[in-house]
This record gives sequence, C-alpha cells and structure tokens, in this order.
Amino acid sequence: MGFVFARRFDDAIDHAKRTLLVSPAYGRCYWLGQCYEQKGLPDQAIHYYLQTWSGIPEEVPLRRAAYQEGGLRGYWQEDERLRRRREEKIDPVFQAMYHAHTGENNKAIEQLQLAYQQHVDGLQFLRVEPVYDRLRSDRRFKELLTRLGL
Repeated sequence: MGFVFARRFDDAIDHAKRTLLVSPAYGRCYWLGQCYEQKGLPDQAIHYYLQTWSGIPEEVPLRRAAYQEGGLRGYWQEDERLRRRREEKIDPVFQAMYHAHTGENNKAIEQLQLAYQQHVDGLQFLRVEPVYDRLRSDRRFKELLTRLGL
C-alpha cells in the first residue's frame, strides 16, 4: 500500500504481482486494479478488479458487462448496485470512493464531510489515497484536510 500512496504505481504493481504468486488475495488484486486505473490503463485495471470478485463468480459477468458497456465508470456503478443488492452497509468513506471513481466530485466531497461528522474510519488516508486526486484542488477538500489535521 505504501507504494500506492506514494504514487509509485509501477513499483506497487511489481510488488503485488510477486506477492500474488505466493498468496492470491482479494486486497492485492484490488490494489493492482487501482494502480492500473490510476495509470490510465483500464483494461489491465478491470482484469484485476474482476479477479477480486472470483469468490462471488455469479457477479463477475455482470461486472464485466458493465465495464464493456460503460468503462470503469460503468464497472463502479455496477459494483455499487451489487453491494446495495446484497444489502451491504456502505459507509460514507466507501461511498465517497465510489463517487470519486465515477467522477462525481461534489457527491464524493459530501460523503467525506458526512464521514467526518460521523467519525468514520478511513479518513486518515485522505491525504494520500490516490482515488481522491481529482478532488485535491477543491476548496472543500482542502478544508476537510485542515479540519482533520492532515
């Protein structure tokens, strides 16, 4: 994760791939997907994002179809729909990440502000989490960082 937060995506990819050879795991596939997404390589990103869901094989074709129809934005929208269908609790930090992935910056910031009010875990990574890079120039995001002391 340190390589990802430092935006050393090539190093993160190399490290995660070596680790996957020894121990395949959900988190490593997700982080590989995120690295490729941040590098602007959506086909590689979706490959690893779909591997993340190999434990729920009935969802993989739905996610793949959403990607083929709407790119990564479509994939993230389908991911959110499937989680809601499973009635998973989605906290505001996680919801903010969805909105950041889909380019809905105002909604992402609203969810981050809600997370701050609710003291939700995950805000400690706000300064370094790459998914929020598009929000960094927004005054509200900067104010939130200041309130968090980051």
